[in-house]
Amino acid sequence: MMRQLSTVRAVFFDLDGTLCDYGTASRTARNYVLQELARRFPGLEPADLTIQYRSATEESWSQVLSGVLSVEGYTRGKFSTLLKKCGIPDEALADDLKYIYYGKALDELRLLDDANRVLGELSQRFLLAMITDGISWYQQAKISKLGIRKFFKRIYVAEEVESRKPSKQIFLLALRECGMGAKESVYVGDSQRRDVVGAKGVGMTCIWVNRRGDQLKSGIPEPDYQVGSLQEIVDILAP
Repeated sequence: MMRQLSTVRAVFFDLDGTLCDYGTASRTARNYVLQELARRFPGLEPADLTIQYRSATEESWSQVLSGVLSVEGYTRGKFSTLLKKCGIPDEALADDLKYIYYGKALDELRLLDDANRVLGELSQRFLLAMITDGISWYQQAKISKLGIRKFFKRIYVAEEVESRKPSKQIFLLALRECGMGAKESVYVGDSQRRDVVGAKGVGMTCIWVNRRGDQLKSGIPEPDYQVGSLQEIVDILAP
């Protein structure tokens, strides 16, 4: 059943995958880094590098989930693991690859849909805020690069508030500091586990951005709305 939205005063947005296409940017950056590694070490086969990279990524993310590795250390950790798998235990090189990756992904980052126009329209009627996971300096760099900071009253980055989605803590902090109740706030995000679970967990109206037409996974609460583009959010929130 659709919620009544006449009392909505604030709209909270996720960043990656919702407003910007970080998935494509990160894949381009990954390929760029692996090509650079193959160039520096001609004996490494690109196909093998790709397989080893995936394995290193899975291992490093498992360490993040278990608390062994911090979110900040994740990217460096996966390159360090990759190099060890390739027989090149070089920590200085892992640092170099990390920054090459960050820089290339940032260069390739683009807004999705008509994000500028949609944010512009909504900011005329609602308080806009952002809740995003990730490393503080990098998330802030993305926001500046995309030119969307001007639309947001407040921006909450997981590392800065020491809480990441779907924890209730980061959502409740954002609501409290923005002076908003859950019932007068809408949350917009693309991740089922982080965004839908988190927003519904504190009682916010949730708009799930589902561009690929994915099925809702078992155990995920039903979002209040499901959209395939940002423009649909404007239509949903039309006076």
